[in-house]
Amino acid sequence: MKVFADGFNKVEVNKKLADSGRLVPILADSRRGAFSSDLFAVTKDLQRDCMVLDGRPANLLEPQNLWSQTMASPTALTMLWLKPHHVPLASGEDPRDFF
Repeated sequence: MKVFADGFNKVEVNKKLADSGRLVPILADSRRGAFSSDLFAVTKDLQRDCMVLDGRPANLLEPQNLWSQTMASPTALTMLWLKPHHVPLASGEDPRDFF
């Protein structure tokens, strides 16, 4: 994981991640090289920043199957047949909560 911050803030971020169990030591030979995740912050408002973990490179190492390949594509909905007057509903996080 790459953290774009000064030295003090990197230590503070790593402490918080370790305290919550999301950062654990690994053996040096198990590093993922170009497939590591990036961690950065986006300004949310004058008082808060939003921390974003970009796991896309690491996700490339996951096995691909039909379900995971269609998750980000709206074409997955093209084969959905609804009865008249039925409406599809979806649940997810609002991007405004992250950026």
